[in-house]
Amino acid sequence: MLTRSWRALAAVAGVTLVLAGCQEDLAGGAACPALCPDTLTVRDTVLLASEVLERDITLPGSPAIGTEAQLLVADFVRNGDRLRTGVVFRFDSLQRVLVDTTGKPPRPITSIDTASVHVNIVTPASGSYDSTLVRDSAVTFVLYDVNAAASDFDTAAVRARFGVTQVGSRTVRRDSLTGTIAIPLDTAFLASHVRDGERVRLGLEVQSDNGAQVRIFSAEGGSPASLQYIAHADTSRISVALSVNTRSSAGPPIRSLADYMLLLEGAAPPPAGILAAGGIPSSRIFIRFDIPPALIDSSTTIVRANLEMHQQGNDLYSSDDTVALVTRLVRATKAVEDPAQAAVLSVDPIAISSSFAVPAVRVSPSETRVDTIPLAHILLFWKSEGPETMQRSIVLQSSTQGLDPRRFYLYSSDAADESLRPKLRITYIPRSGFGLP
Repeated sequence: MLTRSWRALAAVAGVTLVLAGCQEDLAGGAACPALCPDTLTVRDTVLLASEVLERDITLPGSPAIGTEAQLLVADFVRNGDRLRTGVVFRFDSLQRVLVDTTGKPPRPITSIDTASVHVNIVTPASGSYDSTLVRDSAVTFVLYDVNAAASDFDTAAVRARFGVTQVGSRTVRRDSLTGTIAIPLDTAFLASHVRDGERVRLGLEVQSDNGAQVRIFSAEGGSPASLQYIAHADTSRISVALSVNTRSSAGPPIRSLADYMLLLEGAAPPPAGILAAGGIPSSRIFIRFDIPPALIDSSTTIVRANLEMHQQGNDLYSSDDTVALVTRLVRATKAVEDPAQAAVLSVDPIAISSSFAVPAVRVSPSETRVDTIPLAHILLFWKSEGPETMQRSIVLQSSTQGLDPRRFYLYSSDAADESLRPKLRITYIPRSGFGLP
């Protein structure tokens, strides 16, 4: 596969050299003009969305619930719109007995003290949560009992439990938001669940008068939250520390739901005719091309190919910091018609070869501009692979998807103003014969 791809790139380099040679003054030299193609011309074409896009849609729910490497707890208002997120910790298996090392039967735990939930803070690259993320000098973490008599995937029932029964809280100064934070938990609440053999499911949110965004590590990120307590049985005591864990009544544990993020209150969906990448809840953009065969077959040399997409300024959560719009290559075959399933099989093009790297578009989502995404090397790769081996699709996503409320708005092929719809601008060299018959 890579050999064919390298040959395609070598062909482009060869044509470039031929073009350079044919631009020389050959009248007084020994070189023969007939060796240069007699119709070697470089042409430009602009393909409108209706001519080149088979599908362009917004795919919500990426990353999928429970697969986040980091979790965002946020509560802030921008331009009159509030964003509030919460995190769910599941502790379905608790230690309920003390094991006697002398061989006596295990003794049930009768009481608990100093219970707490420990969360591991993701420290920003700057080294601290400054006023961009946490506007007040301190924030308060609040724990709720979110155990709901519902199926494991009924997140609506869990969401409704936030704000109902508070079981713990702690106020932390902004400059102390680093490392591990221990949030005291109501010991009577935990003791009753341990004695009665009940599971514990906790919801965490952050409260701040002027807004806060704090990231914590998840089980998928390798540093999950833990439940810690001192357990007593008769005159014995033991320290217990349990990571988030799940136990499903319908089968084996569901690791991906040991902890996850929920949107409690969020921004409105994007306007009609707009594609969205990033934001909370996070989404990404799927684009499937239908490029005319004459432009991507073996007889045509692609010199440049740029996807032009008009960005609508989204200042709802504007920031001076830029966010990258990242291009990923879909590796699915054309048999995978469902965009959501095809998007799962997407990779960074550089993972295939450094020659296929597509530079990220780094810009503030609040800007109104035209974003240009260079796809020449991707078209070469598609040519080498053939349409049956790989569908002609890409995915556009925010570099901070699932963790940042900023969201790219890009006009779609359904935009009311046709001039704002996507375009594919291609510079190519059509097949040409040589001067000598």
